[in-house]
Amino acid sequence: MRTNGIVYRINNTLCATVTSEVSEVIQNAKAQSVPLTRPWLSGVIHVRGSIIPVTDFEAFINEQKGSAPEQVAPVPNDRSSNAIIIFNQDNWAYGIKISHILGLQNFEIDEIPDDVVLPNNLSDLREIVTGTATIYGEKAYLLSLPKLTNIRAFMQPHHF
Repeated sequence: MRTNGIVYRINNTLCATVTSEVSEVIQNAKAQSVPLTRPWLSGVIHVRGSIIPVTDFEAFINEQKGSAPEQVAPVPNDRSSNAIIIFNQDNWAYGIKISHILGLQNFEIDEIPDDVVLPNNLSDLREIVTGTATIYGEKAYLLSLPKLTNIRAFMQPHHF
């Protein structure tokens, strides 16, 4: 099946999210910090009368792995840094900060076999990986960002 998606890098892994799951992409918005939350909760932004929490996705993944951020090589097609992908799940808006958005692409979605070995930075997030695609001649992982709301650690960003 062919679809359109927003293509981005998480650390050094090429990823995409189908446009039907994205409400909008906001560039250069500065999140206001929220006290007593985990470092990966960037804060909140104000968008057309709504207050939207924003997660730094790379920081969230790194905390889940207990690792330091990977060094990311410069990407020639990188058009945007520090963009926020907004999605809605059950009438609730949430923002995911992505540091390397590459653009919008049309691609063929391939089924993901149950026994696929995911890149290390996505291995604990198997439930949000819904397929693969070849984009820019490279394997990309299709991520369903709204499914993050099913992950307990993601939904409880406060410190204990």
